[in-house]
Amino acid sequence: MSDSEPLVSIGLIVFNGAQYLAESLDSLINQDYPNIEIIISDNASQDATPQICKEYQMKDSRIRYYRNATNIGHENGTRAFELAKGQFFMWAAHDDLWTRNYVSALAEALLANPDCILAYGAVCAIDEHGHRFREYPEALKLSKSGVLFYRLRKYIWSEESEGKPNLFYGLWRTSAVDKVKKQYGLFPDYGCYGDWGVDNVFVFSMAIEGDFVAVPHATFLRRVYADRTYADPDLICHIHEMQGYFHRYRKVIEQRIPPSEERDLLMASISVREVTWYQRIINSISNEEGKKLIHGLLTQYPVEVVRSQIGG
Repeated sequence: MSDSEPLVSIGLIVFNGAQYLAESLDSLINQDYPNIEIIISDNASQDATPQICKEYQMKDSRIRYYRNATNIGHENGTRAFELAKGQFFMWAAHDDLWTRNYVSALAEALLANPDCILAYGAVCAIDEHGHRFREYPEALKLSKSGVLFYRLRKYIWSEESEGKPNLFYGLWRTSAVDKVKKQYGLFPDYGCYGDWGVDNVFVFSMAIEGDFVAVPHATFLRRVYADRTYADPDLICHIHEMQGYFHRYRKVIEQRIPPSEERDLLMASISVREVTWYQRIINSISNEEGKKLIHGLLTQYPVEVVRSQIGG
């Protein structure tokens, strides 16, 4: 590839990321794609992040560094996108890594598939030391899903634990993302508690705009820390987060999908996924307040009726 290739903007979002930031920046500046810009959007970090960013900006002219005066939460992702100039755009986290061909392989895939708005690679989890310990092959099956209804239904039924959140960190057509941003916003909160899963819901909302294509020979190395557990002090908050998560899916469907049998089936699929999630939690906890809350939520959904609506 040459410098005539489309500009790829990489929006690196960071908050107090000093521990791994230099490693992530090295991984990005060493990409073999020649035409990139790296936009660092610092969400008011209080550690050594600003110093690291300024040092890298001084030694690589492709890097632009911006620091928010205050922490703006997940809207920092919007801020990074708004600063981009490229035809293609990619979000990056301050602690992840990418194989050297990641950007070039994904850009090539988008150029070869004009019907697709996202190209994404294979995903592999790495620990605090950078050691690979898990792959997510199921996420690759979200590629080229075809007809809109089946594309959305497949995404809904894909388990979060099987890697679908990582599609967010693929390479997007800037024009498609910008269209959704202007019409709906990228990460609307819909009055929900917390922001858990906003990246998943964003990818779902983008699936309405076009198809995705997987690129198995390029790998995104996602830093994964100790598993989140349903510890009693956080359990109630997490349950409310999950209510908000599934509510966001419903709002996207209500806003973007015209009334139809297909929309009803998508809504039913969301309800079954939500019930399944609550049942999974209630079987793994001892917190009585949490169990009472979940039992109350479960009574809102006649599970067998919903299952019959969507064919089991």
